[in-house]
Amino acid sequence: MTNLPGRFERDLLFLEQGQLPLENSGREVPNLEYQGEEHEKLSDADVARLATALCKNDQFVGPLDLVGNELTDLAALALAKAIE
Repeated sequence: MTNLPGRFERDLLFLEQGQLPLENSGREVPNLEYQGEEHEKLSDADVARLATALCKNDQFVGPLDLVGNELTDLAALALAKAIE
């Protein structure tokens, strides 16, 4: 399995192009799971990039799991725009 930063960057490329993310095998990624481990966490800036990509994408409908990333209110505000 690809590490969290690798999966995040791969998925982001697809989302920014208005596509559903694909695994390396070509299978669609039905949900985005970015559960942060102690040594791998998304930052508020990462989540802001994700939110921007989601705003441009009408293919992905969720779910999205960000548990364990210790995000702040800035990440929540960015995500709020994506889901409004």
